[in-house]
Amino acid sequence: MDISERFWSYVDRSGGPDACWLWTGGKDRHGYGRFFIAKKPASLNSAKAHRVAFCLANERHLAGMAAGMLEVAHSCDNPGCVNPAHLSAVLHRENVRQMHERGRFRGGRRAQAVSP
Repeated sequence: MDISERFWSYVDRSGGPDACWLWTGGKDRHGYGRFFIAKKPASLNSAKAHRVAFCLANERHLAGMAAGMLEVAHSCDNPGCVNPAHLSAVLHRENVRQMHERGRFRGGRRAQAVSP
């Protein structure tokens, strides 16, 4: 099974094309899905599931996204959602601005989005 097939096998798309597609695999403490890509190289063995979904849907290489300044934002504010229609690549400052606007920002040195 290739990475794409394996990835999408962990996604519940039962709500249809406009609904949130929920990640059914492991999640981090903030509710974001984690996808284990490979055992090696160690620097790219796992990634947040929504980032992988964005890269698969837009034919972008995950390593390039990780190295760049772009982040993948959710229009639905659901950290467990991996529907590419709900995801967009944005600069960090835009992602933070959206979090503030939507009341999902928790202050601090290493601020994170707050789960809905």
